[in-house]
Amino acid sequence: MGTFYIAPKIGAMGNIRLSIHSFEHSWLRDFLLKRRKELGLSQRALGMKMGVVHSFIG
Repeated sequence: MGTFYIAPKIGAMGNIRLSIHSFEHSWLRDFLLKRRKELGLSQRALGMKMGVVHSFIG
């Protein structure tokens, strides 16, 4: 079994354009950064896997 994460509830179609300083945005950014590092991927390596430029990852 894998690790389960509890995502913060944003609300049913609430304010989709949240501030980059909102709790939800911070939580998502931290989660994705932690996961990328757990996988041992640099931004450049993840970008290559996704088929996007590395600056998109940042």
